[in-house]
Amino acid sequence: MSTPTIEIQETRPACEICGHRAHWLGDHVLEAHGLSIAEYLEAHPNAPTASDEAVAKLAASISGRRAAAPMPANLTTTVMGYTQPVDVGVPADLCLPMPRHWKWASKGKASEAIKDCFLDILGDEETDVWVWGMPGTSKDSSIKALCASLRIASVIVQIKPGQDLAPLFYVRALKDGNTYYEYGHVWKCITEGVMGTDGVRRPVLVLISDFDRADPAQIEWFRMILEEGGRINGPDGRVFNLFPGTRFVATANTNGSGDERGRMVSAGVIDSSIMDRFNSAVEFKYMHWDDESNILRSKFPLVAEQNPTFIDQLGGATSALRKSIDRDDLYAEFSHRALCSVMGRAERILKVEGRWGSQSSRRAWRAWLCKLDRDNSDVAKAIIDSHMSGGALDED
Repeated sequence: MSTPTIEIQETRPACEICGHRAHWLGDHVLEAHGLSIAEYLEAHPNAPTASDEAVAKLAASISGRRAAAPMPANLTTTVMGYTQPVDVGVPADLCLPMPRHWKWASKGKASEAIKDCFLDILGDEETDVWVWGMPGTSKDSSIKALCASLRIASVIVQIKPGQDLAPLFYVRALKDGNTYYEYGHVWKCITEGVMGTDGVRRPVLVLISDFDRADPAQIEWFRMILEEGGRINGPDGRVFNLFPGTRFVATANTNGSGDERGRMVSAGVIDSSIMDRFNSAVEFKYMHWDDESNILRSKFPLVAEQNPTFIDQLGGATSALRKSIDRDDLYAEFSHRALCSVMGRAERILKVEGRWGSQSSRRAWRAWLCKLDRDNSDVAKAIIDSHMSGGALDED
């Protein structure tokens, strides 16, 4: 009796270069021949790269999980608990940029303050907001992140004491022996809006950074602009209406009454009639350490990977330093930028020297401590030392 012949039908595709068979050839052609799947198909057009079984299993694994992308008009995103439409007609270059390594506050007073600020901005297009708080409390960053996330057309005016703001609005110019007025970018934005990709003009959110550093001449540019209904005087005496929906958000280190601590020497007192024109005010607080440490881990991955204990200890020191500053026991600032000074030095130690030594904590902290005078440096060292293992800042 003859043995029946069993024929095995090979369904796996074969590599056109070496004949190797696999349900998926992408990994093989990359590892064996140094080709991407695109380069392989360019050299061997229409060559099969996956078996029917592999395709069927892939289709089954994603069945029911795929959903059609929403129409642009229906695109939304959720920011700090608020679900808002995303204006896809506004290109990214017409918005303030998303800060690098940005993460939203999720806990504590910082989260509450940001939510109040966004409630004012998103809930009423006629509301102008004064945002103030200690350095490094994400005042500007939060507004930038909001505009980038929702594609809100926006511009920033950075206040520098003594700077002439006229070019932002209009200046007299000369051409072919004749004088004329040349209108600046901010004037055009607040009076004309900006054109979206769909041909429709949008209002602009104007972020005025460090408003409490403005001198009287600079402040006067905004007196009529911040009135209800917003207007601006033109160079020829005419009064122009602002584009409907134009909003202003001012950020500052003080509430407009000056810095009673004397740390922000360029922050002045703002005319109360100007402050009264802001419909709302919000005081920003430092982020909860859980949120702030996540940002630090993103910014400084080597420290996060090789020395996470340093970051954990940094949290206790940060809280203690800020409480001491708030009680006026320490005359200094310990903002997020200060944290980045310490973490940046720690990251460079690991990157350049390749190891964390017994003196590394001390060297990292000196990136910030060396900015302080001797008395305040001694106070800060005593606070930090109680939170860092091994008396990291003990004197030699």
